Formats: sequence, C-alpha cells, structure tokens
Amino acid sequence: TGKDYWNQNSVEDIISFVVVETLQKVYGIGKLKISLPSKETEFFEKVRILAPELEFLLKQYNAFIEDGEIDFELLRFNSSPIYFSKLKSKVDIKYVYAKGENIFRIKNSLFSTQSSLTYIEPFKNKYSHLYELLLKENVTYDLFEGFQQREIDYLLEKKIIFFDIENFIRVDRIMSLIFSSFHYQEVISFWHFPLEIRNILIDLEKQNEVIFENCLFTREEIRYLNYNLNKKEFSNGLDLRNKYIHGSNSESKDVQENDYNVLLKILILILLKIEDDILI
Repeated sequence: TGKDYWNQNSVEDIISFVVVETLQKVYGIGKLKISLPSKETEFFEKVRILAPELEFLLKQYNAFIEDGEIDFELLRFNSSPIYFSKLKSKVDIKYVYAKGENIFRIKNSLFSTQSSLTYIEPFKNKYSHLYELLLKENVTYDLFEGFQQREIDYLLEKKIIFFDIENFIRVDRIMSLIFSSFHYQEVISFWHFPLEIRNILIDLEKQNEVIFENCLFTREEIRYLNYNLNKKEFSNGLDLRNKYIHGSNSESKDVQENDYNVLLKILILILLKIEDDILI
C-alpha cells in the first residue's frame, strides 16, 4: 500500500519517486531525473553527490522551461555555474513586488507599529497598527488630530479606507489583503490570488506602483539558497556546495550529517517550487 511505501523507504527513495512518478509522469516534465546517494554512503560523500545533483535538477527544469524539453547532450556541455536569480518560471508573471512610493506609504500607514495613527482617544495604545484599530473598533474621522487626518485623507483618496453607512471608518478588505502581503511577506505570488486582486495588481503595474517578475524563486528564496549553497551574496554563508568539493568541510560527523540534512531540505523545497510552477 501507499502507507507501507512511505514507512519502508528512505527520504532519498521518496524524493526519487516524486521526481519520476510525479514531476516526470504526472506533470509531463519528460526525462527529468535525479541520482541520490545510497543509505550506506558516508555523509561527507552524500553531500558531494547531492549538491551538484540539486544544481543539475534545476538546470534540467530550466531547459524544460526554455526549450520545452530536456536535452542531456546540451546540458553536458554546459559547465557554467547556475544563478538562482536567472532561473525563469513557466508563467510570464510569477511574483509581484512593491515599487512606488504610494505603496510603501499605504502599507506603512496601515500596518506599521511605528505609526501614530493608532494613538487616538479613547483607544490610545490598545492597538499596534491602524488596520487592527479600524477592524475592531467603530472609529469616526473627528477622533483623529489634524496631523493624523492628513494621512487618513490620503487613505480615503486612494480608496483604501471608506465611510460606512453609520459614518465609521472601515478598511477595504481586498486592498488591505494586498498591502498586508506587501508589508509582511514583501511579495505576492500572482496566481495564488483571485482574479479580482490580480486585476488590481495589473492596474498597479500600469501605474508603475509594482513590478512583475517571472523568476522561479522569490528574491528572499534566492538569498536563502545563496546563503546555504555558495558565497555569491554572503561571506558568512554555509557554502555547502563548494566547501565539500574543495575539502574544506568540517571533519565532524554530526556537522556533516546536519549539512546533508540541510541539502535534503533545500532539495524538497525546490521540488515543491517546481510542482507549484507547473500547477500554476
């Protein structure tokens, strides 16, 4: 049974199964393959095997995106290192980032804990940001001081907030979702939001307020990968790929096991990103 399969096989076996049976056969990424170390291999050798295989997997998917197929003859001639920032998505619009000053002003007004907009009578320090205040209380315009009203006027003008039938200030739920994503996640995965929000994002892009990118990974994910695998961004990164190739890795078995587990985690995250990209 399926349950018995997961119980009796190693993480490496499961990853191989996912690559062949799911990504290759179900999602149609023909010829996609990966070679993983066996259980008996020493951990320092496992890292030496897995690190380049992880990179080769991404090269295969990138070839599939660019050419519609994986040509291993061409890939064998390509010995250049991989740049995570240059790996493209299968869709033209993958991620959305804030760009214009209006976006930063609005998200800070709504969600910044440093904003003075929450300090009004009778609530004072009860709430940490404006969105929370307007969501939970009945707030009228006259409760704000003159210097605060200028910012409230700006949010009204941009249709981020509005007056309800009883003249209380309310937050537009759709707009607040967009700006909370920019504030807390710093990025929006375009196709994971409903059509109504995608249309708003398209309008914001036309107004030069946001920027679209079609990378496989987000900017922060690229930083995460670079920190763990190389020294392109961080001088204090783990540099797991290079230090094992050049023999500068730790002699500690515990450290080597931990390094291998980090690589396994990254590989699983990459497989999930590839699956998400195909599903989109």
